[in-house]
Amino acid sequence: MIETVETESEDTLFKLLNRVEQITSELRTSLKVSEENSIIAFRGEPQDYGETKLLPSLYRKKLSVIQEKKLFELLKDYNVIGNEEMSNLQKAIAAQHYLATSRLLDISFNVLVAIYFATSSNEEYKEKRDGYLYIFCLPQYFSPSSKYIEQYYDNMLLENNRQFILKKNFKVITHGYFNERVKLQRGGFIFFPASNITRIPECFYKKVKIHHEAKKIIRKQLTEFFSIYESSIFPEKDKTSEVIFEGVDKKNKDYNSLHSINFEREIYFDNLKYELDYYSSNKNKTETMRILRKYEQDFFTSLNGLEKQVSNDEETCKTLTVVRARAKHDFENLKNYAKKELEYVSR
Repeated sequence: MIETVETESEDTLFKLLNRVEQITSELRTSLKVSEENSIIAFRGEPQDYGETKLLPSLYRKKLSVIQEKKLFELLKDYNVIGNEEMSNLQKAIAAQHYLATSRLLDISFNVLVAIYFATSSNEEYKEKRDGYLYIFCLPQYFSPSSKYIEQYYDNMLLENNRQFILKKNFKVITHGYFNERVKLQRGGFIFFPASNITRIPECFYKKVKIHHEAKKIIRKQLTEFFSIYESSIFPEKDKTSEVIFEGVDKKNKDYNSLHSINFEREIYFDNLKYELDYYSSNKNKTETMRILRKYEQDFFTSLNGLEKQVSNDEETCKTLTVVRARAKHDFENLKNYAKKELEYVSR
């Protein structure tokens, strides 16, 4: 059920903030995760984007991995990024910053910034649109300086199917001072690793609808009480995007690599358990077992594909054999766990 903030009373913003606090607690309870082991993040969207909501722009623009790498090259060619921005993650952040195009979904760790974006006026539309505030509770997150994230991004861009990229393993990247805009917006990102997009499971977030008639008063209160306004969110405007996009469609060469497999398996099963806890606590037996079957199918499909690609690599094949055995054991344990949880909540 979507919460709605509809009134134009002088305390609309503060009612909204109180509801956000309640939702944060509800999310942690449903996920069975503590404050110490989770992070709260926010995203504001000025309207219901339907099928493209909570999706990064790279997928909305249907750019391939090859085009993504070409985009990074063009950012350097046009001197948008300097020598200090050499990692692929930093290039992606620059692409998101200057071109609003990357596999990164912008989030903020400041709810006021997210509310600002949710209350945009949509001047390009004649009709008024309701805004949406998304509240995330995320149990796994990484520093933007993490060597693991850098290596993971590097290997993902190789896209030669010799790495264990699980499309459900989205990565949450905490805020850093990469540029002035990210700093002012207390920004972070959700990184979607696969070419075929998988949405963020609904157990990790809730959304609040902000009625279009409430937007004006909320914007006024953001300015009056918290000094949140356009120039405090956007320190500069960029003008180089059009010329860079002219070269994105050109072909580029690809490469080869392999990255950590066991760590991806662990993240995968952690996310699955959070989803199972969420749906079992809501007594939804059908959805709980459906999700379990889907995760199992996706995991072994990816594993089977990787085994074919590395069939001549004896050491990697041995690793995959161990991963397969552990995964089978983990899935059996989770099936038993889910059944017990469903039996408990139905009492």
